[in-house]
Amino acid sequence: MVWAEFIVVLAAIFLGARIGGAGLGTAAAIGLAILVFGFGLPPSSPPATVLAIIIAVVTAAASMQAAGGLDLLVVLAERALRAKPKYITFIAPTVAYVFTFCSGTGHVAYAILPVIAEVARKAGIRPERPMSISVIASQQAITASPLAAATAALLALLDKDGKVGLSQILMICIPSTFIGCMAGALSVYWKGAELSEDPIYKERLASGQIEAPKVARKLEGVERRRAIGSVATFLTAAALVVAFGLFGSLRPSFTVEPGTEVGIPASVVSSAISNLTDPEMAQTTFTGQQLKDRLDEIRTEQSAPRTVSVGMADIIQIVMFTAAGVMMIFFGARPGDAVKTPVAIAGVIAVVSIVGLGWMGNCFFDGNKAEIIGALSGIIKAHPWVFALGLFGLSVVLFSQASTVAALMPVGIALSIPAGTLIAMFPAVNGYFFLPTYGTIVAAIAFDQTGTTRTGKYVLNHSFMRPGLVATGVAVGVGLVISKIVM
Repeated sequence: MVWAEFIVVLAAIFLGARIGGAGLGTAAAIGLAILVFGFGLPPSSPPATVLAIIIAVVTAAASMQAAGGLDLLVVLAERALRAKPKYITFIAPTVAYVFTFCSGTGHVAYAILPVIAEVARKAGIRPERPMSISVIASQQAITASPLAAATAALLALLDKDGKVGLSQILMICIPSTFIGCMAGALSVYWKGAELSEDPIYKERLASGQIEAPKVARKLEGVERRRAIGSVATFLTAAALVVAFGLFGSLRPSFTVEPGTEVGIPASVVSSAISNLTDPEMAQTTFTGQQLKDRLDEIRTEQSAPRTVSVGMADIIQIVMFTAAGVMMIFFGARPGDAVKTPVAIAGVIAVVSIVGLGWMGNCFFDGNKAEIIGALSGIIKAHPWVFALGLFGLSVVLFSQASTVAALMPVGIALSIPAGTLIAMFPAVNGYFFLPTYGTIVAAIAFDQTGTTRTGKYVLNHSFMRPGLVATGVAVGVGLVISKIVM
């Protein structure tokens, strides 16, 4: 029965990947319906906290774009790229990384890819080199950004007991993913023939296929002031989120009065003894007195007023919605324009996809938890890297870091993989580049008029494979080392 249900899950994922966009979530909903109505599994629930965070962040980012903030960022990026054109293979991915880190979405790469292609061509550098690694960097930064949907999804899963927070995720993933991106840049620094010697470029140049670059939109007067204000507001909100995540003492707190119910709430007991489900504890015995003492401790804790800090999920939502409100009131971000921006559209697709995938995944996993843990526990504990390969493989199909996290990370948690290891493996969800069909990859190929950035003869030998594998592999490896220090 479990295998039949698993086939339904896989079929829904592959069908959704084939449809693309929001179809990923709707196809998953069909799979959910089959699991519930056909196999009788309990429906579980969608990842509500993750969705709430995504909606808040997307609202703020879309408001910034509606106010002209992204246009301003493109101008700043162009200046940075033109300053040292000879080093564009390293500067371009750095700019792409910073943009994505600050905005929480890799779609910002669409705005800077034409600039990278133009600057590289004018400098006589093969555009494939900076273009390919910049696309990779724009996605690697998602797994380091406190504003990304994928990071929100991971935080919501790991922060349930208060032991793992945003600070640990950032301390591991920021250095690991950036180092991975620089390693990827180094791997393509000498890749391919020089631009002047590339046969496809020569052919296009001779036939007049190379068009003059388009001039970036200039912001002046009120437009510029509004754009600057929106960017400042968004970056301030991002800084506040990071500060609250790194320094728990900054978070507001409130007092929770003891409950009036008799006995101990089931959720509290479940949380207190959750570690007993670890297979390594199977042979451990406890005396009746030990259990009584622990229950007495819990009862005492529950009977006294407690001071509780506001959780990061709530803080992110409050800060980002506030930022969106400030941009709409003071910096001309019209609500009607905000919901039509590319950022908002991408956000809607992400929400629908995560609702469907996350809900279907929760339904399948919760309904077959014992069988799944029993089958995978030994393998994963003996070879943890297998789980990283699973994350990478699923992300290739889903084209979504957040959806991959929602679908597989709960399995890793249930298998008792250490939180530090799960965080270190987080960049493995960036396998979207394996097949050259993702939006930013297609855009990079289109923007490079020289023809050096391309899909290979055998499909998989495309421009993004080498930097993608190097960046992801190095990021996971460095993350595992850092996690031993941080956690």
